[in-house]
Amino acid sequence: MKTIAIGDFAIHPIGAAIAFGVLASYYLARAVGERWELSRPLVSFIHLSALLGAVIGARMPAASEGRFFEPPGQWALSPSFGLLGAILLIEFARFRLQGAARRSDTYDLITLAAAPLFVFLSIACLVLGFYSELIVTLMPLLPLALRLSPRLTPKRGQLSLLAFSLLALGAFLRLALPAESGHAVGLPEPALLGMVAFVVVVILARSMRRELRDAAPHAADQNLDESAP
Repeated sequence: MKTIAIGDFAIHPIGAAIAFGVLASYYLARAVGERWELSRPLVSFIHLSALLGAVIGARMPAASEGRFFEPPGQWALSPSFGLLGAILLIEFARFRLQGAARRSDTYDLITLAAAPLFVFLSIACLVLGFYSELIVTLMPLLPLALRLSPRLTPKRGQLSLLAFSLLALGAFLRLALPAESGHAVGLPEPALLGMVAFVVVVILARSMRRELRDAAPHAADQNLDESAP
């Protein structure tokens, strides 16, 4: 992992970006949860689950070499396995919550909360000169325009669906660039990251379709009640 020397201190830009991004994402998740009337324990549980899943997952390739507890000096954290670990523990958290949070709400919350992390990672990539990685770190930020623009009101689940779609697209575009990329389990990291993100897109699309189908009868009953004398 590349470092920047400031006097006698060595700063890892990627590590610092992750630390500041995670801290900012927690407070942003709490703010979004309050606006959406989600309880603070629920938001904290979902955020902690995603964080633990990402930390454990990112170290799995190193664990396969017996270096799980070693600092990432000669090996790199795996973003694809980090994302996979986060998704698995988010789903486990939803299972433990027994339906207290819809999948669409959960992933929209995580998508918004992850914005500071992607911003700090983009800054770190600029500092280190990893310009080819910006296509992966910046594209998921584009859906935030849906939340910032007063003319656009995304439906439940659309924000996370678009963000993961752009993450998958950015990863596959990164794979096509000539710049060297890391590998995990024998495959390029961008390819693995794109595949994981694409699987999440499929899951979210199916979940949104099911939620809309389940909500249709309730909307019809409400319309009948309102039209009744």
